[in-house]
Amino acid sequence: MDCSHDLTHELEQIRTEVAAIVLDLPCIIQRKSEEDDPYGSGGGVWRIIATTKAGVEQPSATELQNYASRLGSHSVWHVSLPFGLDVAEGDKLIIDGTEMTVQAVLLPHSFAALTTVLASR
Repeated sequence: MDCSHDLTHELEQIRTEVAAIVLDLPCIIQRKSEEDDPYGSGGGVWRIIATTKAGVEQPSATELQNYASRLGSHSVWHVSLPFGLDVAEGDKLIIDGTEMTVQAVLLPHSFAALTTVLASR
């Protein structure tokens, strides 16, 4: 019997179930490209890289303390996204109409069910 296949399948099922429960808000993820904008300036263009669902909650005191140098005095939120989603620092998240900037991508734990970031408004 292949236990690793069973574990992989079970973990995928858990991720699907957790996402269905936790991720309840519409989310658009944008990333700035290096190309010129339509006016020829080198400012880059924001492109949609994903449309998904997100969950938002207040970060823990430990998270705020660990990332204090990056977060400064911003209003920060702990944002959960589907596991394995391509998201990076500096990306924009438009969650239910509210724009946020990804300040930190939190490293996954063993058997993580979601991708999590700290984002500021």
